[in-house]
Amino acid sequence: MKLHLPVRLFRAIVVLCSLISGVATTVASMSYAAAPEDAVEVILINEDDLARAEHTVNDREFLVKADLLFDGVSSPYMGADAESWYFSGTPELSMIFTHATNRVFDVAETKTLEFDGFEDILFDANVKEVNGGGAIYLGSSATLNLIANKNVVFSGNQATCNHGGTIYGVSSSSIMLNDNGSVKFCANSSWYGGAMYGGAIILNNNKLVEFSENSASTWNYAKGGAVYGNTVTLNGNDRVTFSRNSTTGSTDDNYTVYGGAIYGREVTLSNNKYVEFLNNSADNGDQDGYGGAIYGSTITLNDNESVTFIGNKASSYGGAIYGYSNSTITLSGNGSVEFSGNLGGAISSGNGRSTITLSRNSSVTFRNSGGIEARDGGTLTMSENDKVTFSGNGIHMWGTSAITLSNNGSVEFNVGGIQVST
Repeated sequence: MKLHLPVRLFRAIVVLCSLISGVATTVASMSYAAAPEDAVEVILINEDDLARAEHTVNDREFLVKADLLFDGVSSPYMGADAESWYFSGTPELSMIFTHATNRVFDVAETKTLEFDGFEDILFDANVKEVNGGGAIYLGSSATLNLIANKNVVFSGNQATCNHGGTIYGVSSSSIMLNDNGSVKFCANSSWYGGAMYGGAIILNNNKLVEFSENSASTWNYAKGGAVYGNTVTLNGNDRVTFSRNSTTGSTDDNYTVYGGAIYGREVTLSNNKYVEFLNNSADNGDQDGYGGAIYGSTITLNDNESVTFIGNKASSYGGAIYGYSNSTITLSGNGSVEFSGNLGGAISSGNGRSTITLSRNSSVTFRNSGGIEARDGGTLTMSENDKVTFSGNGIHMWGTSAITLSNNGSVEFNVGGIQVST
């Protein structure tokens, strides 16, 4: 049956995902164009149907030879006796998974789902109501690999009553997107991890990584507007952008929201060229919200060329970054670092033996509405930075917290200063 042209649909959705606005909700209602003669619509994901894509090597390794569209196809379960699934393509071919009402892939424990070498991989408007993962579920020690594809897009996927709008992985799972051209997650939603929820989440050596308009929203404690993971690592990417991601919860029962863009036990962004967090929010109105952009225990931003946090918001503390009790926040070896217009302060740590360290950065600028806050028992160290500037804000130390400034080229306070409260 020849009904669709996957590549044209994909291009239209990429354009929508590139817009930082509320228009991404229109993605699911877009119509498909007529198909070329060699287009293949896959009705079921099974051996007989995929034979048209020339499966090779064994029953679960497929060398794709045509654009493939999976419209309304749900949940091939990879049980204990099933092999992993490997899809290999070429730079001009696409695989599109859309409108599944019971997610697309259900990957059992220890199994692997992999997409390698395609022009386009698209998961659009897929839904899962129970158990999470609007598009993909990963069992214990399961792995998702997206490797060396030109364009990867997850848009408009939902986990309506659980976690991981596009991908849900249990705590021992691995989600890896490496060596791709463009990777975009836009307008996905769930309770925790609006775009993805998992154990180890790794995005390395991609040209572009973009999370926009993803949301975690629930009646109680929403966490991770875009990403929720035990460990979250972004390394060696050309550009990383998190924009307009959000967490929201009930305003009636005093519930707290966390991590407008990222919620993670360990969050690391290193060796990237450009890192941007723009207008993300952990905002629950009059109720508590922490970490407008990032919330975590060990948060590290090191050796990036440029880091920018602009316009992020937390309804309580940490408009840009919040480390909970006994946390470690480190910004080290970066080029330019700028915090501007973040509501709820730029960097804040919880009570206990938390540490905030700024070291060996070329320049660090705190501009407008909020600087650094170290809670009771914590420490703030600024050392060997070429230049640190506080403009319209400053440093707030609470209780028994301690501050050390050493071997910096300059530390300037314009209007603000250092405040100590008991």
